Amino acid sequence: MAGKAPPPSGKEPELGENGLEDEAALNPRIQEELGKALRTFSQDIVNQPIPDRFLVLLAQLEAKEREGK
Repeated sequence: MAGKAPPPSGKEPELGENGLEDEAALNPRIQEELGKALRTFSQDIVNQPIPDRFLVLLAQLEAKEREGK
C-alpha cells in the first residue's frame, strides 16, 4: 500500500479470522476502557460552545450564499 511502511520483518502480517492481526488484538477489558475514554473525550468536544469567530465566519458564508441566489 502507498504511504504505509512495511512491517519490520519485511513481510505482510497475516490476518486472523476477524481481519485483525492476531498478535495485535487487545484484551476486551482494555478495549472497553479505551472505548469509554474515547466516548467521554469526544462528548466533551461535542458539548463545547462554538467559538464566536466561527459563528462570524458562518454568518458571512450564509450572507454570500443569499447574495448568489
